[in-house]
Amino acid sequence: MHVGLQFGIFFALLQQWWESWDLAEIDVIGFGAVLSLIVPSLVLFLIAHMLFPRPAIDADLEDYYYKQSPVVWGLVVLGTLEGTFIIPFIAQEPVFHPANLSGIPTIVLCAALAVSKNRRLHAFVAPLVLALLVLDTWLANPTISAG
Repeated sequence: MHVGLQFGIFFALLQQWWESWDLAEIDVIGFGAVLSLIVPSLVLFLIAHMLFPRPAIDADLEDYYYKQSPVVWGLVVLGTLEGTFIIPFIAQEPVFHPANLSGIPTIVLCAALAVSKNRRLHAFVAPLVLALLVLDTWLANPTISAG
């Protein structure tokens, strides 16, 4: 679970960069909008920071994952809420657009992971969330351009 979450955070950072490429086309952006665009990056940074126990030597990563999972998955919910509802508003795009629809099931699934310690649920749903992330990036935004 722990290694899967590490891979997921790496891919989420890649997806965030990929999807933010189009923001370069916005002519004027206010300071409040910039602050709200920073929230997903901050959330991913916090999650990445929380992934490694201190000290890491001889740490039980599975136990550590389940101790951190409520906060980690809660942060994923927060970042996904921001990306699904706030960023489209700032970019002046519709919230309910096919490229944005994976956010809603992701929020529901991650909320379930945040409140549950059921290991079977985590073993099934966490990879499903990662698959949604990969599919969302691949299908909704398959290319970027230089302008």
